Amino acid sequence: MKNKFRTFDKLSLWLIGIAIFLIIIAFASPYLITKYSLIDFTETGQIGDTLGGIMNPFIGIASIIVMFLAFYMQYKANEIQKRQFKINQFESQFFEMLKTHKENIAEISVEPFHYWENDIKTTQIISGRRALDYIIEEINIAYHINKAITQNENRFESASCLGEAYSFVWNGIENKRLDKKYPENLLEFLIEYRNPKKLTLVEKLASEEYGILASYKPRKVDFIPFDGHSSSLGLYYRHLFQTVKYVVSKDFLTYEEKRNYLRILRASMSNEEQALLFYNWLSGYGAKWEDKDNHFLTDFRMIHNVKPEMIIEDFDLESIFSKIKSDHEPLNDKDTLFEAM
Repeated sequence: MKNKFRTFDKLSLWLIGIAIFLIIIAFASPYLITKYSLIDFTETGQIGDTLGGIMNPFIGIASIIVMFLAFYMQYKANEIQKRQFKINQFESQFFEMLKTHKENIAEISVEPFHYWENDIKTTQIISGRRALDYIIEEINIAYHINKAITQNENRFESASCLGEAYSFVWNGIENKRLDKKYPENLLEFLIEYRNPKKLTLVEKLASEEYGILASYKPRKVDFIPFDGHSSSLGLYYRHLFQTVKYVVSKDFLTYEEKRNYLRILRASMSNEEQALLFYNWLSGYGAKWEDKDNHFLTDFRMIHNVKPEMIIEDFDLESIFSKIKSDHEPLNDKDTLFEAM
């Protein structure tokens, strides 16, 4: 594939070599034939006619090859020019989509965030990449609460537990489209956290009444969780998915070139974005990121920069993705699914 778009490919080099070989034979053949032949060339007429008759076939064939090579080289040059035009159009669209991706990040927000200044309570909207940290915290809280509930019911399974928890983060508690596949007491438990008159979240988790998160200590966050982020995250993920699909679908790009463009996209994503993308996929909401048709997370490394400590301890990234067969061989020895830990 690396040589596919070069002007001088293997066919060109072979044709040039054959043409040169025939020309050498043409000039050498009169000497070889007259030196080793039993024919007496003094009786065959003019020597020039003899030499011409010997050399012309070789020169003629070499001329035909050179002429074909000229047309072939022009064809290759036209193909390269057409491909370059396609790449220019592609890059223009790609970088426009990359710009929109960054704008979508700015639209993600968490509110209200309150702080006191001169005895006045002020609301501060947390937006952009800073908001993603709070959304991840919501996922952690909902997951660990649900884990405790399902363990008590002897039906704990990490992936389904995440899906149920993610449903509250995505849709919000009061959304009518909330996935009904969750324990009823999980909804009741999360609703209590939304009551600002009760104990703070951290105090509740540490209380003897609940004592649910012995191994997980959420930080104290002064905002009402589980309001739902489907409007902003939905737009973000749809556009991100279409951007990756747009790159992968271009047949005139090699696999390595597609990876290079997606590295540019991934470089604009924070580690928190990649962690959220993993949760979005594993929860089932973003199942198309990695399925029988698409391998955006494995073949194209869209969550390459996620470290184990960023993910809930129940999920081993290497173990999860080792079960998925890749369609492409690694580009080199350093081309791992995740960056070196």
